[in-house]
Amino acid sequence: MKKRLFPLGVIILEILLVLTVVGSISASGECRLEILKKDQNGDALVGATFVISPDPTSTPPGEGQLTVVDNGMNDNDPTDGVLLIIGCNYDPDIEYTVTETVAPPGYIPAPPQTTKIDDFLEPITLTFINEPPIVGNGAQPVNKVGFLIPWIGLAFVVSGAITWFALKKRSTA
Repeated sequence: MKKRLFPLGVIILEILLVLTVVGSISASGECRLEILKKDQNGDALVGATFVISPDPTSTPPGEGQLTVVDNGMNDNDPTDGVLLIIGCNYDPDIEYTVTETVAPPGYIPAPPQTTKIDDFLEPITLTFINEPPIVGNGAQPVNKVGFLIPWIGLAFVVSGAITWFALKKRSTA
């Protein structure tokens, strides 16, 4: 029997097809979404929480939502101010909304952003910049509860002293 060999062109076509399909995956083998959390000076901020809708890791794609906490739940990067979601669905037709639900202490949440995950080779990166809240002529907001606690305590002490003096005077009269 005569052995049949595949033509060289078919073998090259198969290799190119395999490289095209497998080669489109990132170096880590997973599609990634990266969120950078910074202040107005470009310094990293820690303590933010984001909700991504729909969940970029859901199966089937396009369902649910994913909560990501900096250096906590669903964050695959231990760096402060860098939130990394690994294993995202590659689907250029789905638009994801990333909303900051908890801002770092002393800051207000940044506006939501939208993105499509349409690249395997590089992570999709969104940068959220927070500015501290401004009140009046650039003054920082006053913690009203913390400001009032000593005054409330003083009011109780003074009213207690007045009551004690009134009762003492009444008992001696």
